[in-house]
Amino acid sequence: MEKAAIGTNDLGMHIVIRPISKDLLSEAETVGMETGKINSLLTARRPITLLDAISALPPLLPSSADSITGRRLYSVNEIMSGSCGIHFGPPVPELLRYETELSANTVLKSSIASARHAAKQIPCNGQWLTDVLGNADPDSTMVAVETLADWSMARSVIFLVAKLLSFLAAGSDAPMEDTGFARCYVECLDKTLWCIPFAFNPFFSSGKRGCRLLADKLTDYRSYQQLASILTHREKIGDFGTEDIYAEVFGSTSYEESGATFILTSSVSSKKYAGLFDGWNDKAERNYLLCTQVGYTQRNDAENIINAMIDSVSSLVISDGQISLGWKTDTSAWFSSRPVPSVKRNSLFAELLYRIVYRDSLNIGICRNCGAPFLQSGIGSLNDVCSQACRMTQRRRKGLA
Repeated sequence: MEKAAIGTNDLGMHIVIRPISKDLLSEAETVGMETGKINSLLTARRPITLLDAISALPPLLPSSADSITGRRLYSVNEIMSGSCGIHFGPPVPELLRYETELSANTVLKSSIASARHAAKQIPCNGQWLTDVLGNADPDSTMVAVETLADWSMARSVIFLVAKLLSFLAAGSDAPMEDTGFARCYVECLDKTLWCIPFAFNPFFSSGKRGCRLLADKLTDYRSYQQLASILTHREKIGDFGTEDIYAEVFGSTSYEESGATFILTSSVSSKKYAGLFDGWNDKAERNYLLCTQVGYTQRNDAENIINAMIDSVSSLVISDGQISLGWKTDTSAWFSSRPVPSVKRNSLFAELLYRIVYRDSLNIGICRNCGAPFLQSGIGSLNDVCSQACRMTQRRRKGLA
């Protein structure tokens, strides 16, 4: 695995820069990835381990999505000569901390210490370009440049679907609460919603200069979260003073329909957004919430969320439906000598969720220590922790280490 680096783009968003073998760009590498690579992405706790997990995978979206989400692959010469047009700025630890953490009922939260360590150890600077790209074979190597925002959104989707599926499979009558959802009555919407922290709010300002600079350059949430802009459809659902309230809705349902799953966002000011919920403090303001209306049973509500997210990812298309980034039946299998059903996944993002949903004989475990979901064999004894680090933490708590 080649060493990845982290930097910021012209907007101030964090980006992952890594050399990537052209062999890793093949469809076989995307479809045939090891389960361990999926688990590494699900359970990464610190920025450096998250970058390690990303580095073992192909780009999240193929080059066919470049016209919508921006270019992701460059030649080594384009990066080294500067002709790529990207200005690589230094990482900002205060912002990196928030962009890499998961908040959905897990302890997988980045500390400022781990963010500062990552910013010091793997910055994209002249030394990294010389040491890593300067020694890369330009004929067999490309350079992937992707935003952490897109990777964080993809990870949140597969993470949440995996947790809900695990609790449903275990027979839980309260899978929403088990996953970390809380009931919130939103007076200005006159709705009682299930809510869970889901995505970093880029308009949140911790008072640090790097966070303020990012917020000042953004026009709305979609200018920051490009993956969400093609994964969801936006509906204006109300006004809060001078601020419009938007729902970024997953799947084909509308906001007003029963079972709708959506991210609540405000276009500009996070203060107005946070004011939707009485008593919420500055810490909660860091994240936008994934919501669905409280229904008859928690199991039905959990199924509605899963269905909406699978619908969004499996039917993900761009360019007026001409380019599929989700999954669909591979019709070429109809004409083979021994035809069998086959589903073609058209992006790594689709493959990641597909492997969570259609996991065959694998089970989804929930780590007793950190709360992260992970795939494991359904044969033999089942693990209750996701990693050796979590196992040791459990042993220390029991006084066994």
